[in-house]
Amino acid sequence: MKKFSLLVGIAISTATFAQKIDCSKIKDELTNVKTENAELLKQNNYYKETLDLLKPLTSNSANNLDISIIRAVGNKESKMMTISYLYQNTSQEVRKYFQPSQSYFVDARGNQSETYEVYASANRLRVEQIQPNIPMKGFIKFKVEEVDFPIIKHLNLKFSYVGNQIGKPEENVIFQNIPVTWK
Repeated sequence: MKKFSLLVGIAISTATFAQKIDCSKIKDELTNVKTENAELLKQNNYYKETLDLLKPLTSNSANNLDISIIRAVGNKESKMMTISYLYQNTSQEVRKYFQPSQSYFVDARGNQSETYEVYASANRLRVEQIQPNIPMKGFIKFKVEEVDFPIIKHLNLKFSYVGNQIGKPEENVIFQNIPVTWK
């Protein structure tokens, strides 16, 4: 009987020890899965943002450019509004440059704001050698007096004309009914 008790004790100790080893392996696997899950979550958020860019609020075309307004966000505290847009060269040729120069908008109450803070990329006023069919992101920044207006009724974006026509130095693209998100 003592041998049996001793064998049962050894078996229980071995099983407990094996469980401890298995627990440390499971903890390591759990850590790896958590790390992998965090990476997949980052990728998922990136793809969601990319899909949002492909759903423009409004679009228009001019001079072999498709321009889409993708976001209009206002900051109540700083009284600044940023409009994000995508532009794409629809010509088969490389476009020499894209240089937006000025923009203005009229809100639903009839207030007008104008700016020269119109960027062809995150921090550049002009971008050169625009490849065909590759979307590029630009920004327009407005200082506004009134906040909380829900919609921009009219937005005009002026940019330099590229072509052989003399006497046509700038092109205008007009967008209408752009919803604004205030934070």
